[in-house]
Amino acid sequence: MNLFVSLKHNGTNNFVTLPPHIVHSLFTSSTSNFVTYLPLEVEWVYRDIESNSGGEKRIGYLGWAGEASSSRDTIEISSKFAECLGIREGTRVTLKSLALSTVPSATLIHVEPKEIDDWEILELHAGFAEEQLLNQVKVLYEGMILPLFINSSTVVKLKVIKTSPSKIVTLVPNAEIVVSPKPRKIPQKETKEMNGNNLVPKSREKVARIQSFSKEFSSSVF
Repeated sequence: MNLFVSLKHNGTNNFVTLPPHIVHSLFTSSTSNFVTYLPLEVEWVYRDIESNSGGEKRIGYLGWAGEASSSRDTIEISSKFAECLGIREGTRVTLKSLALSTVPSATLIHVEPKEIDDWEILELHAGFAEEQLLNQVKVLYEGMILPLFINSSTVVKLKVIKTSPSKIVTLVPNAEIVVSPKPRKIPQKETKEMNGNNLVPKSREKVARIQSFSKEFSSSVF
């Protein structure tokens, strides 16, 4: 299925919307068993947003959680997520649904903050991230850059390093996420002074367990 991307500039999650006629068929199909979640494979031609260079095909994986887009030929994505993927407004994409059986439930996920600032913000909001991550994303895959919305103006970017038991997984309650630290480097002189006062912070991996999510999920039908 070929569709065009429309960006949601006020989007605060990483789910996509699908055209209304597809959503209608998902909700009314006798085989859909009340589908409210689908993993999707998306393919597009990547071009660098700043230099307009590129041209190679890319493949990513997205999740749909029940919402419809505003027109029959568009898929809507939050602008922050699209930026992480390298997708522009109006990009033509090829979309394919995946059977749930091909995207197993995650057991263990390793991520790291994309930048030092992301790590520092995440440390301040670790509890919120653990509680809200499942409300913002369902499909994770190795190499993915994931925007985590702390609020409408604060976004933390995480890079997915490894997922188990597969390279593409469905995020589920009780999945374990290990966050590798990315501390700010302290100048050598300052480090020595802090060491003398036992103030050198020890950054360690953070381990979170995903909280439960209220939606029901079923299998793909298109």
